[in-house]
Amino acid sequence: KQRVTQLCDGKTSFQYLEDKTSGVKQTALSIDMEARRPFGLLLNSYFDSDSLGLSPGVETPTGKRSIQPLAPSTSDTRSSYPSGGGSQRALSAVLEGTTDLQREQECFEREVGHFAELLNFTNPNYGRDIRWCPEDNFLKAISLAHSLLKLSSQLERRLKPKKETWGKSYSTPRSLRELIKDIRVHGVRVAKFCRMELLLQTVKRMSTLYSSSALNAKDAFRLPSSVNDLGEYLASISDLLREYGGNKIAAYSLSSLEQYVPLFLMQTARIIASGDDLPNGFKITLHGVDALDRSCSVLYRDLKGATSFENSFWDDEVAEDAFERAASYISLMELDMEELVSHFRDKRNDFTSDDYKLMFSMDGPRRKGDISMYDQSKPSSI
Repeated sequence: KQRVTQLCDGKTSFQYLEDKTSGVKQTALSIDMEARRPFGLLLNSYFDSDSLGLSPGVETPTGKRSIQPLAPSTSDTRSSYPSGGGSQRALSAVLEGTTDLQREQECFEREVGHFAELLNFTNPNYGRDIRWCPEDNFLKAISLAHSLLKLSSQLERRLKPKKETWGKSYSTPRSLRELIKDIRVHGVRVAKFCRMELLLQTVKRMSTLYSSSALNAKDAFRLPSSVNDLGEYLASISDLLREYGGNKIAAYSLSSLEQYVPLFLMQTARIIASGDDLPNGFKITLHGVDALDRSCSVLYRDLKGATSFENSFWDDEVAEDAFERAASYISLMELDMEELVSHFRDKRNDFTSDDYKLMFSMDGPRRKGDISMYDQSKPSSI
């Protein structure tokens, strides 16, 4: 516990996961992270599927509570999740009628709702309050997470009840079971911290994309430097993660970036479309739209390359859906008004009304913004 505190305490990633001021140690975000597919894969990779690593009577990290669904964002995925709160039963009823892709999207939306401030890229004070974990400490945390989970897994296997002998059975002392439980819980805490830290490192590199000079270049296409920087970071950190913590922790730390990177790309497109807080005289060009579109394909390639190792948690279906959605939204920026109206009438459910309004009001390379065209293009029933 002392080592966990030494490496993680005071870091923004840890503050997202544990709240020492409210009396509730785990935050709602930390709880929602346990509903994600990668978290289940992490536990199953270390522990037996029948007990998830703990003997009967030893509580799991989620054993004391049910997951309370939160109102999802309606901005980035086509969610069918109800807008209000609800019980665990309501959540299960919704999830039972959805595909795996929809389920993962809905879990993602609840997770994103806990740190909407990370998407406010144009805030003049953006990032100033974030306390990053130095790389050497981050790699120590990676190693610690793997060691704790592996140790608790090995102890659990050794302490499983053996066959009865002469009608007698042997049970593990409660104090020892509690010790194994504590080791495992601390391993899970550090694993979550590592995943959050990698997410913060990713958004740090993407938060400046909207102001790249490549987006208003008039002479030629060029890829934004922040995209190259992120690609290089992902390649190098993937190697280090596997070296210090093995494939299992590396897979979890990199998990869900195939949803977050497209989300950050869409947020960049929204900022440019709104025109708020952009440099004076900034206007995206056709070369700039091409640069954003190419950023989608380049980051898809780089991220998939960084996660192309044995037992990776990369999800092809989720990744393709998220990156195609981001690329489709970015492509709206280069349409003329007639083409945008046609697209909206044919595919008005592809994006939210707010996202379409941004595009109609945007002065693009081939159109003058006119929000009244949005209202004129809507069917009378809407």
